[in-house]
This record gives sequence, structure tokens and C-alpha cells, in this order.
Amino acid sequence: MPKSEPKPESKSDSKSDSATKYSDGEKVLCYHGKLLYEAKIIGIDEEDKDGEYCVHYNGWNKAWDEWVPESRILKLNEVGLEKQKSLLLESQAEKSKQKGKKKKKVLDADSTVKKKRPRQEHVQISAPSSPKKPVELNRLNISIHLQKRLVEVTDVICKHNKLLRLPATVTIDKILEEFVEETQQRDTFQAQTGTVSEVASGIKQYFNCTLGTQLLYKQERQQFKELSGDVTPSQCYGADHLLRLFVKFGPTLSQFSSEEDSQVVLLSHLQLCLQFLEEKSATLFTNDYVSSEEFKKTVL
Repeated sequence: MPKSEPKPESKSDSKSDSATKYSDGEKVLCYHGKLLYEAKIIGIDEEDKDGEYCVHYNGWNKAWDEWVPESRILKLNEVGLEKQKSLLLESQAEKSKQKGKKKKKVLDADSTVKKKRPRQEHVQISAPSSPKKPVELNRLNISIHLQKRLVEVTDVICKHNKLLRLPATVTIDKILEEFVEETQQRDTFQAQTGTVSEVASGIKQYFNCTLGTQLLYKQERQQFKELSGDVTPSQCYGADHLLRLFVKFGPTLSQFSSEEDSQVVLLSHLQLCLQFLEEKSATLFTNDYVSSEEFKKTVL
């Protein structure tokens, strides 16, 4: 998968490291979801008054490098490691508790059936069914065409110092609205259950929450800060930024639901949305850029 995350650029040359709590290259613990992971600081934004750091998670692909606030970072020391262990044990206990509840429900239901079942002298026992093939819950298949698009946009922004013009010609709100409409037209079951509509709504909410901290290149952050307070990101950004969100999906799917069946449904709908982006790429993805200098002039 091509790298689609911003290339970190530390600004430690302009200011002293003493102005920040953590230093460039320091090994730390960083929250991702409910757990703490070992990470390394590979960039510092000292212009942000709250302090932001770009971290690389040990053992993870570079695509997961992200800018995080200082509140998500802990020192890699005895206290931090104890906290990491405690959170992991809590997570495992919660999963065991949920599995226990599911097992109890099955046993209770089976017990009820046995009590009501009439006594029979001959009971036919069916052969055990073959075990289910494990479902890969951490993989979204992004086409070569969409991967190339990610790389192209990265080069234009990071190497040629340009920004995608906002608002996008087709915003994420509009994309998801059309995705829901087309899916429901093709599948009457989807129209009846409303599942695709719920998934689209979740995608929109997740995008609005994560854009500012996880999906932007450093060159785009000022543009994001200039957004009007009454406009949500999904009302302004388009297909390219939505595609970056799908790169983030995968290992994080387990955070949305602990039920395997629910994760499978979610994964299938996300894959449908990616397919929609592929089919409509000619109209959803545009090459409408504005130079960084031009953007600064409009702001000033």
C-alpha cells in the first residue's frame, strides 16, 4: 500500500527542544484507540501552542504515522509500561466478559429447548459442520488505480507545494449521499434495512472527527484551520481526503464493534464504498489545485 501520510517535518531547528515535553527521536507510549503502543517521535510542530507530535508506531506500516496531541503521549518508563499493561488486561477482560455473555445466552436457549423437547427413543444426530474459515477483518482492498491517485496527490502537495481547492466540486456529504442512493436502488434488502445508510453516516462522522489530527499533510493544516466554524469538513472536502480515511481503516475496525458478524458487515460496506469511488473516479476526483502562495494571499 502506498504511503499516504504526511511526511513529518520537525521544526526543532527554529526553536529549542526545551519548549516541548518530548524530543525528536524519543521513544514513547502513544494512545491509539483504547490501548497504548510503543512509538517513536519523528516530528514536532512547535508552532502549535498545545504541542503536536508526529509518531511512528513500532512494527506498524509508515502509512499509520500520524500527528497527535501531547495528551495522547506518555513517557516510556516504568509508570507508562504499567499503564500499558493495565489497559491491555482491561481490554482482554472485557472481551472475555462479552464472550461469556454470548455463551451464556446460547446455553440458556439450548436449555429451554431441551426442557420443551418431547422425549424420543430415536434421535437423529447430524454430522458436525466444517469449521468456519476465518474472515480477514483487517484488510480493505484498495485498487491499483486508487493507490496511484493517492501517490499522485501526495507528490503534488508535498513536492510541488500545492493544495486541493476547497470546497471540493463534489463534497464528501454529496459522495456518501449518492453512494447510499445507488446502493439502495441496486439492492432492495439494503433499502429495507437501512444498513448502508447507517454505515455512510458513520463514515461521515469518523471523517469529521479524524481529519484534523490524522488525515492532513502538514502543508494542508493552515487551510484546515481557516474553515468556517459552522461548516463541517465533510461539507468542504472531497474524494481525495475520503480515500485517505479508507487507508486508515483496517486494524481499527475492531474498535467499532466487538461482534465479528458486525465487523464483517462493516467491512463489506466499506469495500462497496471503495468500489463506488473507483467506478465514479472520473467525476469524483479532480485536479483542481491552488498554490500555497495563492492560498496565503487569499487568507491575508
